[in-house]
Amino acid sequence: LLPIISFEGINEKSDERSGRKLHSFIAALHLGLKQTFGGNIDHLQTALHEEPVADSKHRKKYIVLYDTVPGGTGYLKQLMRSKKPLMMVFEKALEALRSCSCNQNPDKDGCYRCLFAYRRSYNMAGTSRDTAIEMLSEILSFKEQLVQTKTLKDIKINSLFESELEARFIEALRRVRNENIPVSLKKEVVNGKPGYFYKIGDKAWYIELQVNLGQPDGIRVKSKADFVFRPARAQEGDKPIVVFTDGFYFHKDRIGKDLLQRCAIAQSGRFHVWSLTWKDIESRYQNQSSYFENYLNIQNKQLEKYNTLTESYGIKDLRKTNKTDSFDWLVRFLINPELAKWQCHAFVHNLIHLDNEQFGTPQGAEQWLNKIRANLPEEVVENFNGAISNTTEPWFYGLFEPDSKKNFMQLYIAAQRDAIQACKISGMYIACRLEDDTENREKKEFESVWNGYLRLYNLLQFIPHTYFVTRQGMTDEYIYGGFEEYASKDSSINNNEWDEVLDLTDSTIHGLINQLAENNCPVPEVGFELIDENGQIIAEAELGWPNNQIAFLLPNQLTYSVLFNQAGWKAVPLKDVSANPEKYISLFNK
Repeated sequence: LLPIISFEGINEKSDERSGRKLHSFIAALHLGLKQTFGGNIDHLQTALHEEPVADSKHRKKYIVLYDTVPGGTGYLKQLMRSKKPLMMVFEKALEALRSCSCNQNPDKDGCYRCLFAYRRSYNMAGTSRDTAIEMLSEILSFKEQLVQTKTLKDIKINSLFESELEARFIEALRRVRNENIPVSLKKEVVNGKPGYFYKIGDKAWYIELQVNLGQPDGIRVKSKADFVFRPARAQEGDKPIVVFTDGFYFHKDRIGKDLLQRCAIAQSGRFHVWSLTWKDIESRYQNQSSYFENYLNIQNKQLEKYNTLTESYGIKDLRKTNKTDSFDWLVRFLINPELAKWQCHAFVHNLIHLDNEQFGTPQGAEQWLNKIRANLPEEVVENFNGAISNTTEPWFYGLFEPDSKKNFMQLYIAAQRDAIQACKISGMYIACRLEDDTENREKKEFESVWNGYLRLYNLLQFIPHTYFVTRQGMTDEYIYGGFEEYASKDSSINNNEWDEVLDLTDSTIHGLINQLAENNCPVPEVGFELIDENGQIIAEAELGWPNNQIAFLLPNQLTYSVLFNQAGWKAVPLKDVSANPEKYISLFNK
């Protein structure tokens, strides 16, 4: 079973990256067989086999190795007698590829002395020595962890699928074309592990892969982000962007948990969060048609109000985003993260759903409150009630139910009168509920609903008091409220962790460490080691914060400043921090 997942409508020829991996691996396999058995091995042939994955548009891809001699020659039986012989084939292939003289020529990615002699003639351009080395190295890194399985059909492919989706996302970023805006993507060591440096226009970002997020980051609910984009040169207001790439087949039964995690990230106040689906990414390669429910469509009766508001708030240029997808939004935000504009645009999209005619009387307001009590989690209702009861300022209410007959979603809005006049986003509360019960999830149109729901949250996250919940999530008793309360507390402080920091450091900096703790700074790693892309330690710092890319250095570590800076970190002498703690504590709020 190959670590390549093919998609409906995508074949080998159109999917260059997967095709290169496939053909490079087949050629490497034959090279290893030749190195192992010697002589003529033409009777050992390979064929491709694909099988559909149940309830999805994905397909598993297999290589079948077979013997063309009637009755067989015994070679394959020899390979399968234990787990060692096949690993030996891979090891011999890897050794031959790494030792070939063509490695000395930077313009060559293989030659006839190593890989090219074993490639199929119609795939001449799709065979890569470096790709084969990468794949074989990864396989062999797990050779001591092999487990037996009765059939390859039992192997779950969600991890394979997600890794392919993530790779296609990176390639989609590289392919971005925007008039007069240069784009470049290169591999880079980010936080001590392989990542990317992405420059688009005047903005540059470090892309970190597979990032664990949780309490040390001020986030109440743990999650593992596919990517975190960190600004290379942060300006005031810039925040890292957490990106998730989701396939519907593997996420349709956990939408409630996904939204719980993403709301927690946004409500921490330290990150933006972006959800991209398979079709968001695949649309960069092939037109996906109308794959998301567009909950930002402006109805004719709302158009005049919408145009007036966007004009008065100075956000006319964001009107076109109503028709574009989440990937386009992310690219636009990476080029110019105009936070205030996106906040206003989210604000306006909720204002147009306020309905003073239906909910403007005391009876109407009570009717609206009864609706949220019946349909939202108790903790979210308490947040709404607390805000409304803590002020004498009049409130306006709204309810948006697209396709009310199908009943897939409800969006509840409450806004203070003075907030409306000044685009004061803190004076608006939003709650959106998705009906993701089992019956709805099996409906044909639900995938487009899910795509649209995640897209809607990508925009509405810019309103601080936003809660996206799902029916199944409420059934599973996820706690969707309380994020703001959590973010305002010492959420990043774990007394035991700070005690450990004190134990591991010299008493001369304990005063500074206590100040860091009191100011809700993340807990650092003591004796942090910076690792390059080859896994080698290249620099050290007394205190290091990988998620913030900040390092505090002792005098004997100052020579490492250049290496930290080259890796995108901010390296500061500890004596400077101790002399002016407030200046450097502010770094953690950016």
